Amino acid sequence: MNKHCFLLICLLITSYNYAQVNQNKPLPIVFVHGMLASGDTWVLQLQRFEQQGYTKNMLAVVDWNTIAMGNRNGVGLDSIINHLLQINQVKQVNLVGHSAGGGVCYNYLQQTQNAAKVAHYVHVGSGKMKTPPTVPTLNLYSLEDKITGGANIDGVNNTALTNQDHYEVATSQESFDAMFQFFNNAAAATAKTSTPKKITVGGRVVSFGENKPEANATITVFAINAIEGKRKNSKSIFTTTTDFIGNWNGFIAAPNEYYEFVVQSADTAKRAVHYFREPFTHNNSLVYLRTLSNKGMTGMIAQQLPANDNQSVLAVFSANKAVINGRDSLTVNGINLTDKKFATAEKTSIAFFLYDDGDGKSSTNKHAGFGMLPFMNMVDVFLPANSKSIQLYFNGRKMNIPAMSSLEEGIMVAVFD
Repeated sequence: MNKHCFLLICLLITSYNYAQVNQNKPLPIVFVHGMLASGDTWVLQLQRFEQQGYTKNMLAVVDWNTIAMGNRNGVGLDSIINHLLQINQVKQVNLVGHSAGGGVCYNYLQQTQNAAKVAHYVHVGSGKMKTPPTVPTLNLYSLEDKITGGANIDGVNNTALTNQDHYEVATSQESFDAMFQFFNNAAAATAKTSTPKKITVGGRVVSFGENKPEANATITVFAINAIEGKRKNSKSIFTTTTDFIGNWNGFIAAPNEYYEFVVQSADTAKRAVHYFREPFTHNNSLVYLRTLSNKGMTGMIAQQLPANDNQSVLAVFSANKAVINGRDSLTVNGINLTDKKFATAEKTSIAFFLYDDGDGKSSTNKHAGFGMLPFMNMVDVFLPANSKSIQLYFNGRKMNIPAMSSLEEGIMVAVFD
């Protein structure tokens, strides 16, 4: 065989393999979050899909205003799907909707021209359907979901998970395995779990609940001493501003480092919010920093939060599962927040707003208002603003954070991933 024939055969083999790869390339995926949530619901799932070879331009999240529940058709879902179709040069995407986001997706799929763009749909922890969608559908639910009740739906594929709450069914490894199998007709490969030396971090700044993008918001990052719970240095290690749709990026995180992200809206009437995070273990493009609106339902929450020199105001957020009595353990300065009055499975508590009612004592009673809403608790806990750090424990994980003045510095949020 001469040299030219050999090169021609190699070229043909390479072209054939490339064609096979393209032919078998998985479809892009669009994820839609539920009530009071945002695109960061899907952090773990995006990371898992990326570990299986999906690229960033194949994965997209939709942020929609969950306070305006009546406008489920105007969430921008179609434009995002069209964008993914164009940049990936494909004719269809796969679609995932969680909880109220399942209602958004179900409504979208009722239109024939919309359904034609979707190859598979996964209905995660969401409600019943009057009639199944025309596209292949997986109803993914948990028997322990106390929000939607979790049950089979006639006319679709059904997968029941066990021992997972309403939020966890969207974020768990088991949910990922079921989605991947449904989309690709094959099980996911075992993923490597090593932590990179440099971790790229970015995300969005949006208003809580409404998910309105915060353009020109300022983000300032500090490194935190994990033992003392204070900033290592008064000088920030990273500062940036958001673009016109609230996006930000460019932060390089170190493994095993604790960080504080300070977000200040361009609307100076809104209070600064200080986010405290556990160390990053993977690249994360969905670090969401939320501001509190001064209007509407979330404005009512903001108005209840004190602003004075002698106390801190803290929200503790569990990012991937609810905090449930008898299953989980959450304490703040030794105060148990997994009591039955806060942390029943029916409540499915994800966020705890902690502040004092004015007497300088921690009664641990619920504050008035919002008691009937799922996912949130507002609890009477006095956190003195002083030199001592606030100690948080969640299921054996520890975080120490500074006790900041709610008047001078703003609202604090501790995030457990």
